[in-house]
Amino acid sequence: MIKLFLRSIKCEKKGLWVFRLLGLLFSIIITVCNSFVRRGYIDRLYSSTNNIIFTLLKIIGLYIIFNIGIRLIFNFVSKNKIFIKKQANKFCELIFEKKSFLLPLIIIIIFWLPNIIILYPGILSFDPTEQVREYLGLETRFTEEIQKINPNSTINNHHPAFSTFLIGSCAKLGKMLGSTNFGFFIYTALQVLVLSLILAYTIHYMKKLKTPYWLRIIILIMYCIVPTYSLFSVNIIKDVIYAALTILYVIKLFEIVKNKDRELTLRNIILLIILMFLIIITRNNGIYLILLSFPFTMFVSRKNLLKLFIITVIIVLINVCYLNILLPALNVVPGSIREALSLPFQQTARYVKYYGNELSDEDKKAIDVVLGYGNLAMRYDPCTSDNVKDFYNDDATKEDLKNYFKVWLKCFEKHPICYIEATIGQTYGWFYTNPDVLYFYTNLDYMKKAYREIGYYQNDMTMARKTLDHYGTAFKDVPVIGMLVTPAFYTWVLLILSAFIIKKKKCRYVIIFTPFIASLLICMAGPINGLTRYALPYIYQAPIILAIVIYIMREEQCENN
Repeated sequence: MIKLFLRSIKCEKKGLWVFRLLGLLFSIIITVCNSFVRRGYIDRLYSSTNNIIFTLLKIIGLYIIFNIGIRLIFNFVSKNKIFIKKQANKFCELIFEKKSFLLPLIIIIIFWLPNIIILYPGILSFDPTEQVREYLGLETRFTEEIQKINPNSTINNHHPAFSTFLIGSCAKLGKMLGSTNFGFFIYTALQVLVLSLILAYTIHYMKKLKTPYWLRIIILIMYCIVPTYSLFSVNIIKDVIYAALTILYVIKLFEIVKNKDRELTLRNIILLIILMFLIIITRNNGIYLILLSFPFTMFVSRKNLLKLFIITVIIVLINVCYLNILLPALNVVPGSIREALSLPFQQTARYVKYYGNELSDEDKKAIDVVLGYGNLAMRYDPCTSDNVKDFYNDDATKEDLKNYFKVWLKCFEKHPICYIEATIGQTYGWFYTNPDVLYFYTNLDYMKKAYREIGYYQNDMTMARKTLDHYGTAFKDVPVIGMLVTPAFYTWVLLILSAFIIKKKKCRYVIIFTPFIASLLICMAGPINGLTRYALPYIYQAPIILAIVIYIMREEQCENN
């Protein structure tokens, strides 16, 4: 029995370093996050000799368990015949071969139909409500700072201006047709259509990848019933269409790498530029996702080096023109720098809360000019920076920011652990379960007044809405499958899949993981720890990446045979 187990975890030594490195990262991150979640500090990990020994034993234990697990999975995927496409029965042949796009699309929409009807005209949360108010010229939390910059404007690019115009235009169209509420449904219908079409396309693309039928069935079921797809499809919010577009982007990256010795056609270049432009305008951080991923294709496809370089330059120029020419022409005011400074602001707030008595009057003044010092300690919440960054002084000069960062650096030098704890508090949800974060929206009673002002109202199906709300809430608590709505689960799954690719010496395909890495870094720099909608890009990318990895590993196995 022991010999059988040892044989099942035996791997070729070459490339094992990646499993060991990932195992070390996993064991350290889980240990540190667990300590922080339980106590709000990490000092217990090292506060005494006994605690240090216990911490090391825990890290070693997790390291061993992770390495055994990852080797078992790697060997299973590499050698097991269930990952080879088998003869289709009539059911699979019809859905996944003959009508591989149309039937999955119909099935997805049929399953989503109850949500569409019950949650009519769509779920409107705080951010899109603010966007509609901006579009209609009503007062928002940004009105004062917008009008300081441009008295003729009511819209800024804090939320993507394209998304604001799209949601606002749909609401306006609905009003022209007799019901603003119907206008919100127009946007919901558009979003449902875009998401369902792209998800159906992934099932169709798996036909090309010869993905095993059982896996295609599981993924199709996920698309139909998992709340991150079914409930978010009717959530009127900027993240959904953006996340869906990143799926297509991953597929395009895979095709560039797979066909690295084939010339890119003009048609593919145009489609690629359009896709990347849509990613850029649907989410403000879309440009970072592109710049942290697409340039790497130039190192793989040398045949298309010049074309890929030109595409990169074109995208950068398009982004510059969009932000600096088109949006100002439309009276759209730039968003605040505060959004990029969530993490340092949180570090300062935590320092003020626990070590504020060590700050000089001059230091306090430097912080006060930028963030407001008076109640900063009370505003600090380890998992969200909104209460800190929303008090950022937009009138702060470059000199004020320079003075602030001098104090920030000085505080770091005095108490670096405080900054590390602030970073963990702001980011652990991407690696470790954060049960306190709302992951979807259905019932926001506190928004009723704002809803009335923009003409949004929910239908009378109160009990049905509550049932869907309970379904979404209960789903994350179901053993095993509840992980499917947890960002941390996808983080580790995708990191493990990338390790498989490196172990198989197919390093050029690591490029398909760069949008995930970029999205993860964007999430870590974001204002709310572990919020599921922020992670939608890589949650949505995961199924097609899994199918691609299985395809690569199977192809490698066929080459060896």
